[in-house]
Amino acid sequence: APAQLHEEMDAYDGGIRYDDAQLARLLAALDRQGLLGNTLVIITGDHGEAFGEHGLITHANALYFPVIHVPLIFRWPGHVPAGVRIDRPVSTRDIGATVLALTKETERPFPGRSLEGLWSGKSDPGSWPEPIAELAEMHFDRDFPDYYGPLEAIVSPTMEFIIDPREGPLLYNWKADPEEANDLVRDPRYRDLVPELALALWSESHPRTAGGPFESPPRSAY
Repeated sequence: APAQLHEEMDAYDGGIRYDDAQLARLLAALDRQGLLGNTLVIITGDHGEAFGEHGLITHANALYFPVIHVPLIFRWPGHVPAGVRIDRPVSTRDIGATVLALTKETERPFPGRSLEGLWSGKSDPGSWPEPIAELAEMHFDRDFPDYYGPLEAIVSPTMEFIIDPREGPLLYNWKADPEEANDLVRDPRYRDLVPELALALWSESHPRTAGGPFESPPRSAY
C-alpha cells in the first residue's frame, strides 16, 4: 500500500542519515589525529534499492538501474583531484585495482582496471569498458525476475541492456528514464544498438578461452 511504501522509504532515508552521521564521526576522528590527509577514503555501496519500480521492492531480485546504481567516491588529498566527476558508468569491480595503483602496489594484482586513468586523463572515457552486472537464480518469490533464472546486464553511458529470464531482452535509456519505465528493445531507432550491446555483454561475461576466440552469443540473446 502507498502508506507502507512511504514508511519503507522513510526508513531507508533514516538509514542513509545514520550512515552519513557515522561517516562524519569517523572522518572527524581521523582529522583530529592528523591522519585524514594521508588516508584514502572510498565510499560506495553493494546495491541500490527498488521502491515500486517494476512492481518490486528491496533488492536481490532484478538488475534494473535503481538496484545496481550506487555511489562511488574517492578522496585522498594530493593523490586524487578534488571536485572531479566522471560522467560515465564504471564498475565496483575496479576498486581493488584502483587502490593498488594509488598505493603503488604491483605485486598482488586484482582483476579489473584502475579508475585513476579516468580522472588523470590517461584513459579515454569513450573507450572505457562498459560495466556489467550479474544476478544468480534465487527462488525467493515468484514475482521476482531472478526466480526464473540468472540475469545479466550491461550499462553504457546512456543505455542499459538486460537479459531477463522471464521478460527476455530489455533496453532502457537510464539517462533520460532512470526508473526505466519504457522498454526500447523493439524500438526501430535502436535496432543496431541491441545486438551491439548483446555482443559486448556476452564477450565480457563469457571471457575468451586460453588462446581461443570468443564464443558467439546465441541469437535469442537479442
